[in-house]
Amino acid sequence: MQNRIKSKNAIIIIGNGFDKAHDLPTSYAEFADYYLKNVILKRLYNYDKDDKFFNQRFIADLRNNPLPVFERLEKSFNRKEDDNDFEFLKNNPEAISIILKNSFLGKLYNDQYNNWFDIEAAYFSELQLAITKDERNKSKEAILILNNDFDEIKRYVKEYLINIKEPENDLLIDIFFRFNFFGKENIYVLNFNYTNTFNNYKESFERTLNGTQNTPIVNHIHGDLKSDILFGYGDSTSDGYQSIKDKDIDEYMDHLKTLYYLRKSKYRELINELEIYSNYEVYVFGHSLGRTDKTLLKKVLEREKCLNIHLFKRQGKNKIEQQKSFDALIKNILRIFDNEDDVRSKVLDFESSIAFPYKKQPNLHEIEKRENYLYKSK
Repeated sequence: MQNRIKSKNAIIIIGNGFDKAHDLPTSYAEFADYYLKNVILKRLYNYDKDDKFFNQRFIADLRNNPLPVFERLEKSFNRKEDDNDFEFLKNNPEAISIILKNSFLGKLYNDQYNNWFDIEAAYFSELQLAITKDERNKSKEAILILNNDFDEIKRYVKEYLINIKEPENDLLIDIFFRFNFFGKENIYVLNFNYTNTFNNYKESFERTLNGTQNTPIVNHIHGDLKSDILFGYGDSTSDGYQSIKDKDIDEYMDHLKTLYYLRKSKYRELINELEIYSNYEVYVFGHSLGRTDKTLLKKVLEREKCLNIHLFKRQGKNKIEQQKSFDALIKNILRIFDNEDDVRSKVLDFESSIAFPYKKQPNLHEIEKRENYLYKSK
Protein backbone atom coordinates (compact mmCIF):
# COMPACT_ATOMS: atom_id res chain seq x y z
CA MET A 1 0.00 0.00 0.00
CA GLN A 2 0.98 3.59 -0.60
CA ASN A 3 1.64 6.15 2.13
CA ARG A 4 0.17 9.47 1.10
CA ILE A 5 -0.34 12.96 2.41
CA LYS A 6 -4.04 13.66 2.78
CA SER A 7 -6.02 16.86 2.46
CA LYS A 8 -8.93 18.30 4.41
CA ASN A 9 -10.55 19.22 1.09
CA ALA A 10 -12.33 16.76 -1.20
CA ILE A 11 -13.57 17.04 -4.77
CA ILE A 12 -16.13 14.31 -5.46
CA ILE A 13 -16.80 13.48 -9.11
CA ILE A 14 -20.19 11.84 -9.70
CA GLY A 15 -21.06 10.01 -12.93
CA ASN A 16 -23.83 7.75 -14.19
CA GLY A 17 -22.37 4.74 -12.37
CA PHE A 18 -23.51 6.37 -9.13
CA ASP A 19 -27.12 6.28 -10.31
CA LYS A 20 -26.63 2.69 -11.44
CA ALA A 21 -25.47 1.80 -7.92
CA HIS A 22 -29.01 2.79 -6.88
CA ASP A 23 -30.53 0.53 -9.56
CA LEU A 24 -31.79 3.48 -11.58
CA PRO A 25 -32.38 2.71 -15.29
CA THR A 26 -30.24 5.64 -16.43
CA SER A 27 -27.90 3.98 -18.92
CA TYR A 28 -28.17 4.75 -22.62
CA ALA A 29 -29.07 1.10 -23.33
CA GLU A 30 -32.04 1.33 -20.94
CA PHE A 31 -33.19 4.58 -22.51
CA ALA A 32 -32.92 2.97 -25.95
CA ASP A 33 -35.08 0.00 -24.87
CA TYR A 34 -37.66 2.30 -23.31
CA TYR A 35 -37.80 4.49 -26.38
CA LEU A 36 -38.13 1.53 -28.72
CA LYS A 37 -41.02 0.04 -26.75
CA ASN A 38 -42.87 3.19 -25.70
CA VAL A 39 -42.33 5.54 -28.60
CA ILE A 40 -41.22 3.81 -31.81
CA LEU A 41 -43.49 0.77 -31.55
CA LYS A 42 -46.50 2.70 -30.26
CA ARG A 43 -46.26 5.04 -33.22
CA LEU A 44 -45.94 2.09 -35.57
CA TYR A 45 -49.06 0.53 -34.07
CA ASN A 46 -50.89 3.82 -34.65
CA TYR A 47 -49.17 4.65 -37.90
CA ASP A 48 -50.30 7.67 -39.81
CA LYS A 49 -48.94 8.15 -43.31
CA ASP A 50 -48.26 11.82 -42.52
CA ASP A 51 -46.35 11.14 -39.30
CA LYS A 52 -43.08 13.07 -39.65
CA PHE A 53 -41.52 10.87 -36.97
CA PHE A 54 -40.74 8.28 -39.64
CA ASN A 55 -38.68 8.51 -42.80
CA GLN A 56 -41.47 8.76 -45.35
CA ARG A 57 -39.43 7.60 -48.34
CA PHE A 58 -38.29 4.41 -46.66
CA ILE A 59 -41.73 3.75 -45.20
CA ALA A 60 -43.05 3.73 -48.76
CA ASP A 61 -40.26 1.44 -49.94
CA LEU A 62 -40.72 -0.78 -46.91
CA ARG A 63 -44.02 -2.24 -48.07
CA ASN A 64 -42.44 -3.46 -51.30
CA ASN A 65 -39.22 -4.84 -49.81
CA PRO A 66 -39.08 -8.65 -50.03
CA LEU A 67 -36.56 -9.13 -47.20
CA PRO A 68 -38.01 -10.99 -44.16
CA VAL A 69 -37.07 -8.21 -41.77
CA PHE A 70 -39.24 -5.77 -43.71
CA GLU A 71 -42.09 -8.21 -44.15
CA ARG A 72 -42.24 -8.55 -40.38
CA LEU A 73 -41.98 -4.83 -39.79
CA GLU A 74 -44.72 -4.05 -42.29
CA LYS A 75 -47.11 -6.17 -40.22
CA SER A 76 -46.52 -3.87 -37.25
CA PHE A 77 -48.40 -1.02 -38.87
CA ASN A 78 -51.76 -0.28 -37.28
CA ARG A 79 -52.11 -3.35 -35.12
CA LYS A 80 -52.29 -4.28 -31.44
CA GLU A 81 -49.21 -4.31 -29.26
CA ASP A 82 -47.11 -7.46 -29.36
CA ASP A 83 -44.07 -8.05 -27.14
CA ASN A 84 -42.52 -10.10 -29.91
CA ASP A 85 -42.22 -6.96 -32.01
CA PHE A 86 -39.96 -5.39 -29.37
CA GLU A 87 -37.60 -8.37 -29.37
CA PHE A 88 -37.68 -8.52 -33.15
CA LEU A 89 -36.71 -4.87 -33.62
CA LYS A 90 -34.15 -4.98 -30.83
CA ASN A 91 -32.46 -7.85 -32.65
CA ASN A 92 -32.76 -6.10 -36.02
CA PRO A 93 -31.57 -2.54 -35.34
CA GLU A 94 -30.92 -1.95 -39.04
CA ALA A 95 -34.68 -1.78 -39.51
CA ILE A 96 -34.92 0.97 -36.88
CA SER A 97 -32.12 2.92 -38.51
CA ILE A 98 -33.98 2.85 -41.82
CA ILE A 99 -37.48 3.85 -40.72
CA LEU A 100 -36.64 6.72 -38.32
CA LYS A 101 -36.54 10.25 -39.70
CA ASN A 102 -33.93 11.04 -37.03
CA SER A 103 -31.05 9.39 -38.85
CA PHE A 104 -28.54 9.96 -36.03
CA LEU A 105 -30.78 8.16 -33.53
CA GLY A 106 -31.24 5.40 -36.10
CA LYS A 107 -27.48 5.00 -36.39
CA LEU A 108 -27.18 4.83 -32.59
CA TYR A 109 -29.62 1.93 -32.53
CA ASN A 110 -27.79 0.21 -35.36
CA ASP A 111 -24.40 0.56 -33.67
CA GLN A 112 -25.88 -0.53 -30.30
CA TYR A 113 -24.03 1.82 -27.99
CA ASN A 114 -24.25 1.26 -24.23
CA ASN A 115 -22.78 4.39 -22.66
CA TRP A 116 -23.65 8.08 -22.74
CA PHE A 117 -20.06 9.10 -23.37
CA ASP A 118 -20.11 6.86 -26.45
CA ILE A 119 -23.08 8.84 -27.78
CA GLU A 120 -21.26 12.14 -27.35
CA ALA A 121 -18.24 10.67 -29.12
CA ALA A 122 -20.55 9.31 -31.84
CA TYR A 123 -21.92 12.81 -32.39
CA PHE A 124 -18.39 14.12 -32.80
CA SER A 125 -17.70 11.43 -35.43
CA GLU A 126 -20.95 12.26 -37.24
CA LEU A 127 -20.05 15.94 -37.04
CA GLN A 128 -16.84 15.31 -38.95
CA LEU A 129 -18.74 13.30 -41.57
CA ALA A 130 -21.31 16.08 -41.91
CA ILE A 131 -18.54 18.62 -42.46
CA THR A 132 -17.05 16.46 -45.21
CA LYS A 133 -20.46 16.09 -46.88
CA ASP A 134 -21.19 19.81 -46.64
CA GLU A 135 -17.82 20.73 -48.11
CA ARG A 136 -18.44 18.34 -51.00
CA ASN A 137 -21.93 19.73 -51.66
CA LYS A 138 -20.98 23.34 -50.83
CA SER A 139 -23.86 23.65 -48.36
CA LYS A 140 -24.71 23.42 -44.65
CA GLU A 141 -27.52 20.91 -45.08
CA ALA A 142 -25.81 17.94 -43.42
CA ILE A 143 -24.78 19.80 -40.26
CA LEU A 144 -28.23 21.39 -39.88
CA ILE A 145 -29.87 17.95 -40.05
CA LEU A 146 -27.37 16.43 -37.61
CA ASN A 147 -27.77 19.23 -35.06
CA ASN A 148 -31.55 19.02 -35.28
CA ASP A 149 -31.39 15.25 -34.73
CA PHE A 150 -29.07 15.72 -31.75
CA ASP A 151 -31.35 18.36 -30.18
CA GLU A 152 -34.26 15.99 -30.57
CA ILE A 153 -32.38 13.20 -28.80
CA LYS A 154 -31.62 15.53 -25.89
CA ARG A 155 -35.33 16.26 -25.54
CA TYR A 156 -36.13 12.54 -25.59
CA VAL A 157 -33.50 11.84 -22.94
CA LYS A 158 -34.72 14.58 -20.62
CA GLU A 159 -38.33 13.39 -20.92
CA TYR A 160 -37.22 9.86 -20.09
CA LEU A 161 -35.14 10.81 -17.05
CA ILE A 162 -37.83 13.08 -15.62
CA ASN A 163 -40.16 10.09 -15.34
CA ILE A 164 -37.69 7.95 -13.38
CA LYS A 165 -38.66 7.77 -9.72
CA GLU A 166 -36.08 9.27 -7.39
CA PRO A 167 -34.52 6.53 -5.22
CA GLU A 168 -34.35 6.34 -1.46
CA ASN A 169 -30.96 6.59 0.19
CA ASP A 170 -29.01 3.35 0.29
CA LEU A 171 -27.91 2.59 3.85
CA LEU A 172 -24.60 1.07 2.76
CA ILE A 173 -23.76 4.07 0.63
CA ASP A 174 -24.78 6.39 3.46
CA ILE A 175 -22.40 4.55 5.78
CA PHE A 176 -19.68 4.57 3.12
CA PHE A 177 -19.78 8.34 2.81
CA ARG A 178 -19.87 9.00 6.53
CA PHE A 179 -16.93 6.74 7.30
CA ASN A 180 -14.73 7.59 4.33
CA PHE A 181 -15.04 11.35 4.47
CA PHE A 182 -14.79 12.02 8.17
CA GLY A 183 -12.23 14.67 8.97
CA LYS A 184 -12.82 16.56 5.73
CA GLU A 185 -13.57 20.23 6.19
CA ASN A 186 -14.73 21.07 2.68
CA ILE A 187 -16.43 18.86 0.11
CA TYR A 188 -17.19 20.05 -3.41
CA VAL A 189 -19.28 17.74 -5.59
CA LEU A 190 -18.84 17.90 -9.34
CA ASN A 191 -22.01 16.13 -10.44
CA PHE A 192 -22.14 15.16 -14.11
CA ASN A 193 -25.57 13.52 -13.68
CA TYR A 194 -28.82 15.29 -14.43
CA THR A 195 -30.55 13.51 -11.54
CA ASN A 196 -30.58 14.51 -7.86
CA THR A 197 -29.56 11.13 -6.45
CA PHE A 198 -26.45 12.46 -4.73
CA ASN A 199 -28.17 15.47 -3.16
CA ASN A 200 -30.06 13.20 -0.77
CA TYR A 201 -26.78 12.27 0.93
CA LYS A 202 -25.85 15.77 2.05
CA GLU A 203 -26.95 15.02 5.61
CA SER A 204 -24.59 12.05 5.70
CA PHE A 205 -21.67 14.45 5.50
CA GLU A 206 -23.12 16.62 8.25
CA ARG A 207 -23.12 13.63 10.60
CA THR A 208 -19.46 12.69 10.25
CA LEU A 209 -17.64 11.33 13.27
CA ASN A 210 -15.68 14.39 14.36
CA GLY A 211 -18.49 16.85 13.69
CA THR A 212 -16.38 19.27 11.61
CA GLN A 213 -17.96 18.59 8.24
CA ASN A 214 -19.63 21.44 6.40
CA THR A 215 -22.53 20.80 4.03
CA PRO A 216 -21.17 19.76 0.60
CA ILE A 217 -21.52 22.17 -2.29
CA VAL A 218 -23.05 20.37 -5.29
CA ASN A 219 -22.37 21.67 -8.78
CA HIS A 220 -24.55 20.11 -11.50
CA ILE A 221 -21.93 20.98 -14.06
CA HIS A 222 -24.03 19.63 -16.98
CA GLY A 223 -27.37 20.95 -15.76
CA ASP A 224 -30.28 19.10 -14.18
CA LEU A 225 -33.81 18.07 -15.03
CA LYS A 226 -35.21 21.45 -13.99
CA SER A 227 -32.99 23.33 -16.42
CA ASP A 228 -31.20 22.85 -19.72
CA ILE A 229 -29.03 19.76 -19.90
CA LEU A 230 -25.64 19.67 -21.54
CA PHE A 231 -25.02 16.91 -24.01
CA GLY A 232 -22.09 17.42 -26.36
CA TYR A 233 -18.36 17.04 -26.83
CA GLY A 234 -15.63 18.43 -24.59
CA ASP A 235 -12.16 17.31 -25.68
CA SER A 236 -10.75 20.59 -26.92
CA THR A 237 -7.25 19.08 -27.13
CA SER A 238 -7.93 16.83 -30.13
CA ASP A 239 -6.79 17.66 -33.65
CA GLY A 240 -10.33 17.14 -34.94
CA TYR A 241 -11.68 19.74 -32.50
CA GLN A 242 -9.22 22.36 -33.66
CA SER A 243 -9.98 21.53 -37.28
CA ILE A 244 -13.69 22.17 -36.66
CA LYS A 245 -12.98 25.60 -35.20
CA ASP A 246 -10.79 26.45 -38.18
CA LYS A 247 -13.72 25.91 -40.57
CA ASP A 248 -15.28 29.22 -39.49
CA ILE A 249 -18.80 27.75 -39.73
CA ASP A 250 -20.72 28.54 -36.54
CA GLU A 251 -23.12 25.58 -36.87
CA TYR A 252 -20.21 23.15 -36.61
CA MET A 253 -19.66 24.35 -33.04
CA ASP A 254 -23.26 24.30 -31.78
CA HIS A 255 -22.81 21.27 -29.50
CA LEU A 256 -19.32 21.82 -28.13
CA LYS A 257 -19.34 21.99 -24.34
CA THR A 258 -17.44 25.25 -24.05
CA LEU A 259 -20.49 27.12 -25.37
CA TYR A 260 -22.66 25.70 -22.58
CA TYR A 261 -20.06 26.36 -19.89
CA LEU A 262 -20.00 30.02 -20.90
CA ARG A 263 -23.79 30.36 -20.80
CA LYS A 264 -23.91 29.37 -17.14
CA SER A 265 -21.84 30.20 -14.06
CA LYS A 266 -21.18 26.59 -13.05
CA TYR A 267 -17.80 26.24 -14.75
CA ARG A 268 -16.55 29.49 -13.23
CA GLU A 269 -17.84 28.36 -9.82
CA LEU A 270 -15.73 25.21 -10.13
CA ILE A 271 -12.59 27.13 -11.08
CA ASN A 272 -13.11 29.59 -8.23
CA GLU A 273 -13.49 26.74 -5.75
CA LEU A 274 -10.27 25.11 -6.92
CA GLU A 275 -8.45 28.42 -6.39
CA ILE A 276 -9.66 28.62 -2.78
CA TYR A 277 -8.13 25.31 -1.71
CA SER A 278 -4.44 25.05 -0.90
CA ASN A 279 -4.73 21.39 -1.86
CA TYR A 280 -7.40 18.72 -2.35
CA GLU A 281 -8.09 15.06 -3.07
CA VAL A 282 -10.37 13.76 -5.83
CA TYR A 283 -12.82 10.88 -5.39
CA VAL A 284 -14.42 9.39 -8.51
CA PHE A 285 -17.79 7.64 -8.26
CA GLY A 286 -19.28 6.18 -11.40
CA HIS A 287 -17.64 8.47 -13.97
CA SER A 288 -15.79 6.89 -16.88
CA LEU A 289 -13.29 9.79 -17.13
CA GLY A 290 -13.76 9.59 -20.90
CA ARG A 291 -12.58 12.02 -23.55
CA THR A 292 -15.88 13.85 -23.93
CA ASP A 293 -15.14 15.55 -20.59
CA LYS A 294 -11.37 15.62 -20.99
CA THR A 295 -10.85 19.38 -20.97
CA LEU A 296 -12.81 19.93 -17.75
CA LEU A 297 -11.32 16.89 -15.99
CA LYS A 298 -7.85 18.05 -16.95
CA LYS A 299 -8.47 21.28 -15.03
CA VAL A 300 -9.32 19.33 -11.88
CA LEU A 301 -6.92 16.39 -11.99
CA GLU A 302 -3.69 17.84 -13.38
CA ARG A 303 -3.29 20.72 -10.93
CA GLU A 304 -0.41 20.47 -8.51
CA LYS A 305 -2.94 21.09 -5.73
CA CYS A 306 -4.53 17.70 -6.49
CA LEU A 307 -2.68 15.39 -4.12
CA ASN A 308 -4.52 12.11 -4.66
CA ILE A 309 -7.05 10.58 -7.03
CA HIS A 310 -9.23 7.85 -5.50
CA LEU A 311 -10.86 5.30 -7.79
CA PHE A 312 -13.09 2.56 -6.42
CA LYS A 313 -13.46 -1.10 -7.21
CA ARG A 314 -16.83 -2.32 -8.39
CA GLN A 315 -18.71 -4.05 -5.60
CA GLY A 316 -19.94 -7.57 -6.29
CA LYS A 317 -17.38 -8.41 -8.97
CA ASN A 318 -14.48 -10.82 -8.70
CA LYS A 319 -10.91 -9.54 -8.61
CA ILE A 320 -10.28 -10.10 -12.33
CA GLU A 321 -13.39 -8.11 -13.29
CA GLN A 322 -12.56 -5.41 -10.77
CA GLN A 323 -9.05 -5.11 -12.17
CA LYS A 324 -10.38 -4.87 -15.72
CA SER A 325 -12.77 -2.00 -14.91
CA PHE A 326 -10.09 -0.29 -12.81
CA ASP A 327 -7.61 -0.55 -15.70
CA ALA A 328 -10.18 1.03 -18.04
CA LEU A 329 -10.33 4.08 -15.77
CA ILE A 330 -6.53 4.28 -15.63
CA LYS A 331 -6.33 4.21 -19.44
CA ASN A 332 -8.75 7.12 -19.63
CA ILE A 333 -6.79 9.04 -17.00
CA LEU A 334 -3.64 8.49 -19.06
CA ARG A 335 -5.43 10.15 -21.99
CA ILE A 336 -6.16 13.18 -19.80
CA PHE A 337 -2.70 13.76 -18.33
CA ASP A 338 0.25 15.08 -20.30
CA ASN A 339 2.72 13.77 -17.71
CA GLU A 340 2.39 10.04 -17.01
CA ASP A 341 4.51 10.34 -13.86
CA ASP A 342 1.72 12.47 -12.37
CA VAL A 343 -0.70 9.60 -12.89
CA ARG A 344 1.59 7.21 -11.03
CA SER A 345 2.07 9.58 -8.12
CA LYS A 346 -1.52 10.77 -7.76
CA VAL A 347 -3.74 7.74 -8.40
CA LEU A 348 -4.26 5.38 -5.48
CA ASP A 349 -3.25 1.91 -6.70
CA PHE A 350 -5.66 -0.98 -7.20
CA GLU A 351 -4.58 -2.92 -4.11
CA SER A 352 -5.01 0.13 -1.88
CA SER A 353 -8.39 1.06 -3.34
CA ILE A 354 -11.64 -0.05 -1.70
CA ALA A 355 -14.97 -1.17 -3.11
CA PHE A 356 -18.05 1.01 -3.36
CA PRO A 357 -20.27 0.53 -1.44
CA TYR A 358 -19.23 -1.43 1.63
CA LYS A 359 -21.01 -4.73 2.16
CA LYS A 360 -21.11 -4.14 5.89
CA GLN A 361 -20.55 -1.22 8.21
CA PRO A 362 -16.91 -0.96 9.26
CA ASN A 363 -16.21 0.07 12.82
CA LEU A 364 -14.26 3.15 13.86
CA HIS A 365 -11.14 1.17 14.68
CA GLU A 366 -11.00 -0.23 11.15
CA ILE A 367 -11.39 3.22 9.64
CA GLU A 368 -8.73 4.80 11.83
CA LYS A 369 -6.36 1.93 11.11
CA ARG A 370 -6.85 2.36 7.36
CA GLU A 371 -6.41 6.14 7.52
CA ASN A 372 -3.20 5.88 9.52
CA TYR A 373 -1.82 3.19 7.21
CA LEU A 374 -2.53 4.99 3.94
CA TYR A 375 -1.52 8.50 4.90
CA LYS A 376 1.17 10.43 6.66
CA SER A 377 -0.08 13.45 8.58
CA LYS A 378 0.84 16.82 7.15
